[in-house]
Amino acid sequence: MCGQIPVVCFPAVLLPCVISNTYHIDISRPDTVTATEPFNREVVGWSIKPRMTADIVTDALTMAWFRRRPEPGALHHSDRGSQYASDDFQRKLVQYDMRCSMSRKGNCWDTAPTESFFNSLKNERVHATRYRTHQEAMADLFEYIEVFYNRSRRHSSLGFVSPVQFLQDWMKAQQTKDAAA
Repeated sequence: MCGQIPVVCFPAVLLPCVISNTYHIDISRPDTVTATEPFNREVVGWSIKPRMTADIVTDALTMAWFRRRPEPGALHHSDRGSQYASDDFQRKLVQYDMRCSMSRKGNCWDTAPTESFFNSLKNERVHATRYRTHQEAMADLFEYIEVFYNRSRRHSSLGFVSPVQFLQDWMKAQQTKDAAA
């Protein structure tokens, strides 16, 4: 099994795509869904709920869509979880003019960026942690994702800069190219 936390990814600013996957931490920790942009590995949408239902993936997709506003036809890729196949989630994809893509059965390799995020989350934050309340888990995951992972954590695949810094550097380079042209 590939995990149990849904993740949404928007690769490259100009090449819209979303990758989703799921990961369950343990009984004391609610299920978490994240939306990660493969281009810079930034988590752009996430949700945490006591149970893995359609609304958890829909909430993460909504956050990601509002943060990035991908072009019509953007691809949402996930595993074959029932949350992603649900009518509610499929309607949300139609509302956002996104296309649905799902992995082949038993194939978790194409959701590797989200698997990598969950590995980091597990090893750097939640391993052996038991949250007392849903609010405590939310606050801790917010701090990890929004403060540490996106803005401070360095990634070897990004030249040892944070996801936010990588995107800012890329955008600045594009503006420099445009100004020189």
